[in-house]
Amino acid sequence: MKIIGITGGVGSGKSKIIEYLRNNYDSYVILVDFVVARLQNKGEKNYEEIINLFGRKILNEDNTICKDKLRKICFENTELLKKLQEISSQNVIEEIEDEIEFVKEFDCYDYLFIENAILFESGLSKLCDEIWYIYAEESIRIERIKNYRGYKNQMCETLIKAQLSEKEFREKCDIIINNNDKFDKTKQEIDKHLQGGK
Repeated sequence: MKIIGITGGVGSGKSKIIEYLRNNYDSYVILVDFVVARLQNKGEKNYEEIINLFGRKILNEDNTICKDKLRKICFENTELLKKLQEISSQNVIEEIEDEIEFVKEFDCYDYLFIENAILFESGLSKLCDEIWYIYAEESIRIERIKNYRGYKNQMCETLIKAQLSEKEFREKCDIIINNNDKFDKTKQEIDKHLQGGK
C-alpha cells in the first residue's frame, strides 16, 4: 500500500480531488482536519492545552471550542497559529500513525491518501511515500473560496498568505497536479500518476 500525501493551499481543490480518488481507486482516505477537530473536543487530548493557550474566550456556552473564533484569532496572529499547530501536531501524528497501522493489517487497499494543507508544518509529511501538490492560480483559488465559504477578498488573501507559498510547495512536493482547468484534465493527470488503479 502506497501512502500519498495530498497538499496545497486553500481553494486549490483538494477536496474534489480526494472525492475522485475515493470513488475511482482502491484507496483509504485520512482527512487530517477531521482528526484535528476530534482532538479538540471536550475530554480529548488537545482540548485543555488549547484553552490554556487561547483562554476561555474561544469557548461556546456549552464549553466546546468555537472553531470559528479559533480560526479568526489564528489567521490574525501567525505566532498563535504556529503554537496551535505545535500543540496539535504530536497527538495528531500519533492518531494517524495508529490509523495507518490499523489499515495496513487488512492489506486490502492499493493507496492510502492523507489530505492536509499543512502536511510539512505538522510533520505528517514524514509518514508519506510521496506527496502531491495540488496547484491552482491564486485568482482561481480566491474565486473558489468566495463561492464556497462566502469570504471577502481580504479574508481570502489572508488565508492564502498564512500558508506555504507556491515556490515552497513546489520545492517540497514530489508531484504537481494542475487543477486550474476543467476537472477532466486534472483527472487525466491523476490517472497518469496512479498505475494499477481502477
